[in-house]
Amino acid sequence: MKKPDVFKSHPKLEEYFETSDGTKFFQEHDAKTFSRTLKDKAVKTVKRPAEVEADEPVKKAGASKSTKDSKPEGLTPMQKAKLRIEALEKMETVAGVEEALKEETAKSVIAAGKAHIEAIEASNEVINKEKE
Repeated sequence: MKKPDVFKSHPKLEEYFETSDGTKFFQEHDAKTFSRTLKDKAVKTVKRPAEVEADEPVKKAGASKSTKDSKPEGLTPMQKAKLRIEALEKMETVAGVEEALKEETAKSVIAAGKAHIEAIEASNEVINKEKE
């Protein structure tokens, strides 16, 4: 993924952290932890380029995203929950998922969040075993 694509996909993101193998992380700690598994342990901070405007993705994303963002009252509770699940599944850290679940009441979203936490933890276990 090219640098501008990350920022277009995440309009509020000001920076991300990239390991030497090209893996991108939103949290520096996660990038540094992952980099310990690599031969080259360098982690680079990538700042938002000036030419990528934060509101640009909403304008270019098409009617479906604009409709979802601008008219959430037009969505059913099930559709809203599905959007929250999709957002959870994009998160890369257990802490991020746990924070998103703090005030969540939808059982399907909570279940998806717990499953995603388990997947992240399993991935971390694999990384830790590879270090040994």
